[in-house]
Amino acid sequence: AAALERFTAGPGHMTEADGDKGPQLAATVFMDGLFHSRLASGIEILDEREIIGCVQEINQKALKHKGATGKLLFDLYSEILDIFLHSLKSQGFSPELYISAAREDLHACGTAQEAFSYIAAEISAAMRRISEEKKQKDRKPINAAKQYIQSYFDSPLCLDEVSEIVGFNPTYFSHVFKKETGKSFTEYLTEVRVKNAKQLLIGTDDNVFDIAERVGYGDYKYFSKLFKKIAGLNPSDFRKLHR
Repeated sequence: AAALERFTAGPGHMTEADGDKGPQLAATVFMDGLFHSRLASGIEILDEREIIGCVQEINQKALKHKGATGKLLFDLYSEILDIFLHSLKSQGFSPELYISAAREDLHACGTAQEAFSYIAAEISAAMRRISEEKKQKDRKPINAAKQYIQSYFDSPLCLDEVSEIVGFNPTYFSHVFKKETGKSFTEYLTEVRVKNAKQLLIGTDDNVFDIAERVGYGDYKYFSKLFKKIAGLNPSDFRKLHR
């Protein structure tokens, strides 16, 4: 290609002349199953840093390899884009909505650094767009989960149950829930239970053991320990202080 002919030889540069030097390494030798797995996982949990870090590691491996050529690097960056786009598609996204004319623009790069910077910028921009869209999409199920917890905190709730109700797998639900609320599922549930226990301690004459059961704890000692951790006092002392 005419664009490739403009690549000059030397450190960090890509050149079409590399194609005349006999058998060449395949770009895919730098991409093992772990690379594919990390990339897919990064996309699933919208971890831009993990994705870019993964791509940077592959790039450094290739640059340090004695057999690295301009053509190899160009093929490597093209392959990285292909894998990224395929991973997006396999997880239900439409790649063309996030990265357009990527391969054509890659041809216009003159050095390995320029080409790598380009694909890193494209991937980062795509992940930011996807993250924002998913954030809006995920907010509704997380709000539904919070409402469910508020309604059934007195039941033996678990993460698997609530994640199934809102339609998420447990791992993804746990990740998104903490990202949206700033707390883990267990931390949020505990705070809701303790908040309701405080109201009962102040507003009723119910026995503290009964109150523990009413907010979802059959083990009073465990309830008292959690209550003190959050409120700073055990249930009985809290009641005395506020009545």
